[in-house]
Amino acid sequence: MGMTRRDWLKGGAVAAAAGVTAPFAAKADANTFWNQHRRPMASTMTDVPSASLAGGKILQPAREVPVYRTCDVLVVGGGIAGWAAAMSAAKAGRKTILVERDESLGGLWSNGGVLILLATGYLSNGRFTQTTRGFTDDLIKKLEAMGPMAVTGRVPANQMYLPTADPEALKIALEELLVEAGCEILYRCHDVDVVINGNDVKGVVVESTEGRLAILAQETVDATGDGDVLFQAGEKYQQYKHGIGFTYRIGGFDSFTKEAFENARKAGLWFGCNEPCSDNRWYGMFGTSPEGKHNVACNRFDVAGVSKIMMHHRAEAWKSAADFRKVKGCEKAHLIWTATQIGIRGARTLDGVKSIDRAWAAAHLEKDDGDTVAWMGSDGASPKGSRVPLGCLLPKTVNHLTVCGRAASCADDMIDLFRLIAPCLVTGQAAGAASAVASQKGLGPRDVNVKDVQKLLLAQGAYLG
Repeated sequence: MGMTRRDWLKGGAVAAAAGVTAPFAAKADANTFWNQHRRPMASTMTDVPSASLAGGKILQPAREVPVYRTCDVLVVGGGIAGWAAAMSAAKAGRKTILVERDESLGGLWSNGGVLILLATGYLSNGRFTQTTRGFTDDLIKKLEAMGPMAVTGRVPANQMYLPTADPEALKIALEELLVEAGCEILYRCHDVDVVINGNDVKGVVVESTEGRLAILAQETVDATGDGDVLFQAGEKYQQYKHGIGFTYRIGGFDSFTKEAFENARKAGLWFGCNEPCSDNRWYGMFGTSPEGKHNVACNRFDVAGVSKIMMHHRAEAWKSAADFRKVKGCEKAHLIWTATQIGIRGARTLDGVKSIDRAWAAAHLEKDDGDTVAWMGSDGASPKGSRVPLGCLLPKTVNHLTVCGRAASCADDMIDLFRLIAPCLVTGQAAGAASAVASQKGLGPRDVNVKDVQKLLLAQGAYLG
């Protein structure tokens, strides 16, 4: 006699008649399923007045927002920039909280499926110099300890080191390192407002499964990528369009013979990018518009348009795997994953205390103004990458806020370097260090001595040239 999930809920008699034993046998207690007891509990959310419609306008009433947490350094956004910022502040001994809108860390590196770590350093005279050090090394070592399926291997000293990570291994490694550093991680917290007093940022308001909550901090780091916090704080910024991408992964390549690969090549199919697991390949799409046009700039803040792009890309990913299955010898190709986070390449950049362009980067390879807090690796356009001065992370007006990642202050021609994963990591670490020093000394980040920030960064293994 077969049983369905519904049968299990009908009671012990049905289960007994079917010869089903625990944990599947339902008990007489209606609140029991799979031996897990469910019990009513008091609401954890405060009832608040709803928005109202008056005179054709939607009005939200004023309400009190409960303070959920207080800390020294609050990092908003759990992409790689936010992770590095939280790591730096926590390792400096500051009480640090990271809030993330999703339920895992890594941003576009993990949830966005951009699995390769670009711009880790540069080649000069046939030798590789790694500029993304410290936390990058800690993370790669952690991944390597998880086994060969977690990250691709090291390369000779005369080659660029651009490791590719498995996204699931990466999420675990990022969490473990952050928890070991003493940082608290809060998932499903989407920042919706800033707590501000005059020009002083005091924390943020988040929307969560517990309702709307305030988290107060001495220092706040905007690692949202979109510059959400600096926008909510009323700070000046530049807004722009950029290509919106999408990634997906196809499995089954281990079953392909040489003939199958040749057949696929003749059919015009691309084999994607390597992963630690030889069975899989990852693929990326660039700049598709809501109408399906390729290589165009899109508005990240067009909600309907971005939604259409996401749906279009998912359908294209399924079709891509199906196209492989039409080729003789490639019948086992299958779509194993699509990105849960769309590939936003740009939205807002801070109009900061300092802004740098490609010409500045080239002129300052050997010239140090004394305010370097990070060094981004090469992306081709800047063969040796670029220094990052502290001013690129500092707002001009509001206090107790730093900005990192792709929203840091830079000229248009530098956006495509700042947005890459390794540069996001180093600017994140710099923002976290500046916030830690500011918190410790009771100053704003604009008022700290940059040498104190550099000292902390160097102690954490950062490369400053």
